[in-house]
Amino acid sequence: MTETVSRPVDDEGPLLAGGTQILNPQAILEQALPALTGHLERVAWWPPADGGTGWQIGDFSFCVLEFRVAAAALLYAQVWSEPGEAVLVEVSSGAWSPPAGDHIPDAARQALLNRGFETGGRAGNYRKLIQLATKADCRKLARELLAVLTECLGYDGRAPLHYKLHLGQRTRPARVFESLTFDDFGRLLRACGFTVEPAAEGNREAYRTTGQPLFVAGLQCESDEHAGHFSGFTLSLFARLAPAVSTAVEQELQGNLPFAQVFIDGDGDLCVRQHVFAGGGVTESHLRAMLEFWRVAMRSTGEAIEKHADVADERVLN
Repeated sequence: MTETVSRPVDDEGPLLAGGTQILNPQAILEQALPALTGHLERVAWWPPADGGTGWQIGDFSFCVLEFRVAAAALLYAQVWSEPGEAVLVEVSSGAWSPPAGDHIPDAARQALLNRGFETGGRAGNYRKLIQLATKADCRKLARELLAVLTECLGYDGRAPLHYKLHLGQRTRPARVFESLTFDDFGRLLRACGFTVEPAAEGNREAYRTTGQPLFVAGLQCESDEHAGHFSGFTLSLFARLAPAVSTAVEQELQGNLPFAQVFIDGDGDLCVRQHVFAGGGVTESHLRAMLEFWRVAMRSTGEAIEKHADVADERVLN
């Protein structure tokens, strides 16, 4: 198992210091290959056995190799890597930086195409995918990058060759609920602007609203180990309507409400219901977002009822 990396991590420095002497590609390879291989092992190798420990879903990495060819022009090759995916290798085309493009002759562009690169992406760079099957393939990738720099982009060792790498993540540490108590749930509902009370005297599992919009919010899935802790809740709205109206509203809303179900229950009432699961850990912002979706669902339900119901119909929401 590899050492767990605490992301994000940024690292940069000289891969080659540069100088006055022109180096042939083999000399550049011999000097830069060991260090570059080590950098790519950090960036592009995701041991399958380390998922969830050495790396997490949402992690990503990239490494850029660049050298200056003029005061306002850099040429570069870079890799982008995510767990379980082929490595994306990109080489500058100059499409977004015309000064750099002036230093990439047609012969170099053809050489990149001959190596299997194709132009694409937002920057119009030369790109190709390389699959790494083992950690040892990082060395092969390093050789490929150095060959591109020397044989295609004309790097000759005189300019400093700089590397920049980033080990990133699309997740962040956060405080989460792994369960909800009755009191937590009430505070959450009130914080989201709902006026609620226990659904019945002594009830410690459900709330009902005391003002518009009227609905019931019930806790679900009580823990076997921790009494009074629940791993989810259900929000339910019922409307007693004329049968034709219920059917029309059901047909309009089905499939159009994010996360909410719409159906006619056993009593013939229109029911709108949304389940929210908290098991495994969810943030307060997630729960607030789910309650906001519920608010939208109730508003859409009211609008659909007004659209389809005769003004003389007596409707009851409970």
